Amino acid sequence: MSTLAQRHPERMLWLGVLTGPVVWTAHLLIAYGLISIECSKSLRIPDVAYHGTALLAAVLTLGALLSANRLLSLAAGDEPMADRRRFMARAGVVVSAGYLLALLFGVLPLLMLPRCA
Repeated sequence: MSTLAQRHPERMLWLGVLTGPVVWTAHLLIAYGLISIECSKSLRIPDVAYHGTALLAAVLTLGALLSANRLLSLAAGDEPMADRRRFMARAGVVVSAGYLLALLFGVLPLLMLPRCA
């Protein structure tokens, strides 16, 4: 039986490339949405931002590992799509790492600044 990566190599590569932007966008929408609700309604929302950020960081790391796995499994071959697949795998690793860094920098204001000040 073949694995999903063997049956649909392009889907796995696109998943690796798009994981970073999708997760970072979700983080921005959820974090800013929760904090704006907390400040406008004078509610005290538990520290969901920290737990959510840890979960999203794990998803980004998984995307980077998925791309790295595909990059390592792609041998230098003569198949017509080999160069494109290697590029997409490298891009997936770099994009996921960059968005992970952006996610972590996005959490710094939550750690350093008072909420709703």
